[in-house]
Amino acid sequence: MSKPQRIAQTDAVERIASFNAQWDRRLLPLKFEAMAHDAATFLRATAHLFFDRLRHVELPPSPLIFGCGDLHLENFGSYHGDNRLTYFDQNDFDEAALMPASVEMVRLLTSIIVTIRLHEPDGLHARRSAKAALDAYAGALAQGKPSWIERELARGPIGALLSGLSGRTHIELLDIFSRVGRRGRRRLLRDWRRTLPLSKEEEHRFIPAVKAAFDAIGRQRGEPGFWKLRHLAGRIAGKGSLGRPRFVAVVKGHADPDGNVLIDIKSSWDSVVLRATGTPQPQLGDAAERVVFTQQAMQVSPPALLHPILLEGQPFVLRELQPREDRLDIEALIGRPKRLLPVLETLARIAAWDQLRSAGRKGSVSVDELMDYGATDSWRRDLVDAASACAEEVERDYASFETAWRKRDPSLTAQLVSVPGHKVPG
Repeated sequence: MSKPQRIAQTDAVERIASFNAQWDRRLLPLKFEAMAHDAATFLRATAHLFFDRLRHVELPPSPLIFGCGDLHLENFGSYHGDNRLTYFDQNDFDEAALMPASVEMVRLLTSIIVTIRLHEPDGLHARRSAKAALDAYAGALAQGKPSWIERELARGPIGALLSGLSGRTHIELLDIFSRVGRRGRRRLLRDWRRTLPLSKEEEHRFIPAVKAAFDAIGRQRGEPGFWKLRHLAGRIAGKGSLGRPRFVAVVKGHADPDGNVLIDIKSSWDSVVLRATGTPQPQLGDAAERVVFTQQAMQVSPPALLHPILLEGQPFVLRELQPREDRLDIEALIGRPKRLLPVLETLARIAAWDQLRSAGRKGSVSVDELMDYGATDSWRRDLVDAASACAEEVERDYASFETAWRKRDPSLTAQLVSVPGHKVPG
């Protein structure tokens, strides 16, 4: 196969401005400021741009798999499963789709290369580190046996992360997001770092819709008292999804006030992966049902209370907001290469395990075909070449965006509305 073609040059700033113009303008200053921080954060927040670029990159042939669609170093973390155990796995499936395995993995390899080149740690080479992770991925596929990581099985930095979560309590999380108000019921705090108050229009539209959705879930699960809505607010979280409709709810749970439960309600949309692949998709319902199906198929145990719903005709995914959620501090590990490289290899194996777990479902290839793919190495160098080309493009796009943002380019600032407490640079 020939070397990857140079990715077509287009105006990254204009594409970013156009893509984000449809979302909550109050949150765009926060999103753009985060994107301007460094190339790795920029990569996380611009999946739409990445997959636009990927159409012009030649990838080696690969089997069809279900993937999360936005596989990067920050898309792994801890969560509480429906079985109440704590796991470490992929944890964001907004862009999930049926796709060639090379499309899923080139984004992870690009994330590795961009992150290592950003920090330039002694003893780590970006391309060699990506190749080591890819070899670990292929080896896990070749074994054909999906495994998983839970607290009792974890070692190294991941084990330390999961062990450190064991002391976090449900009440501590409630106190971060809410306070006890009148009649002993919790209300969400006005905190621009985490929540936004609903506008009058949002209150009119979404509070009745959320109550109706919760009533339906309560009847379905045989626990109607648990799902009584106490308070609803907008939620500020994420990078790429920041600005899209998202809410946090307090429900009665196991009793007011300290038995209350926090629910994350996140809008769903068509996967941007299809910009690059055009792969025909199985019939999985609306966007939220696609996300939930893929997450349940790939993870050994899905997060607690994972459920697709419709609000005002728009698809959303809800799940419990938990005290045992966290991500690895990749920047802290960068300075310790002997600890970072095994982590990168573990993350790649997790990707392989999740692909094996969902093999044979709705158009994805069989476990045997994934094993055969993992056992060959003819495609690996080409995939690392493609990731290197993508990393160079990400860095160029980041440089263009960072300059435009610091200079307050009108295409980025024209539609901004400041969030209280946050100073837009200028």
